Amino acid sequence: MPSPLDRLLPGLVAFLVVACGEEGGGGSALVPAPRASAVSPPGPAADPSAPARAARETAPTVSAARVEGPALRFAKEKHEFGEASDTRILRCAYAFENVGTEPVVISRIKPSCGCMTTRLSKMCFEPGEGAELELEWKPLGRGRQTKGLTVHSTAFPGGFHRLFATCEVRPFVRVEPPLVYFGEVEMGKEHTLRATLTCEDPSFVIESIACPNPHVAVAVVEDTSPGPRAIEVTVRESAPWGQVVGKVTVRVRGRVPPGDGEVVHDLSFNTHARVFGDLRTDKTMFAVGKVSPGAKFRYEVRLTRASGEPFRLLDLGVDNSQPPGMTVAAEPLAAGGYKMVLTGASGSYRGYVRGQVRFATDVPGEPARRLAIAGNVAE
Repeated sequence: MPSPLDRLLPGLVAFLVVACGEEGGGGSALVPAPRASAVSPPGPAADPSAPARAARETAPTVSAARVEGPALRFAKEKHEFGEASDTRILRCAYAFENVGTEPVVISRIKPSCGCMTTRLSKMCFEPGEGAELELEWKPLGRGRQTKGLTVHSTAFPGGFHRLFATCEVRPFVRVEPPLVYFGEVEMGKEHTLRATLTCEDPSFVIESIACPNPHVAVAVVEDTSPGPRAIEVTVRESAPWGQVVGKVTVRVRGRVPPGDGEVVHDLSFNTHARVFGDLRTDKTMFAVGKVSPGAKFRYEVRLTRASGEPFRLLDLGVDNSQPPGMTVAAEPLAAGGYKMVLTGASGSYRGYVRGQVRFATDVPGEPARRLAIAGNVAE
């Protein structure tokens, strides 16, 4: 790709539908539980079940005004946690009541992030009956964050209602730069960059550091305590042609100020490199992005040689096409090389756009290559 992208892999939260008066079952982010504190008690991150250390905030009272038909009313739409360490699990509750004249069923509750879970004692409420929707949030990253909860029910105009939670996230451990980006590097050679770890506890201990990608090595090179620690990230000479991505996980041990006790905390960051020989492309995949149902799509990738020497395409095609029918064609470039043009149509297909574009050339020492196709057909 022409620029680094943090891959964000947002989690999906399961949903639960139950009959009137029944409690929810397991295996879902929405499960029955005892009443939790209406405001997050920031307990130690290493033990989410630790006792609350903050006073309970009295839940706001829901208005008693009645509405004809099914209607749910929340006492608050947004909860503000203020500043909190990412070693904490934040908790709050949204009080609500059926202010209508008919029973209300909540069909599902969908958090906007996999770092959030919800609990509700039951899903059906008679007129005048209410409860508290409980939220747990394990904040990630840094800075000001706003997350949403979508409550689905026919009691709301449009069929759903949005609730929000906001926090200024203070990271216990930081890495600079947050993405170790090599850019374009030469295949068959080793390439190394440094990053720096800092912690709110200057005497923190690095317990482990690892990257599952066998073509990426990571090590602590300056473990001087107290203070920041230097680490090296290396793209090995074995790294294959194309995009090389590694997720580095560091586990540290230290004390959260102002002396709340020792925690063990994990930090993850990404490293990214574009590994090429003489043959190279201006992008590392055919990223078609979001495609509307029934729409056509097109994406171009340029294939050239670093040496500038002419070459011929011997093979070009699409394998494992989803949706079916994607094709790729080559157009010669005036400056040398080719423009590979992928085209397709979503038709009645729904879901991820997948496949690989394969190509082979007569460039010496450069065997056949593949680039992934990535996208999504959605409304």
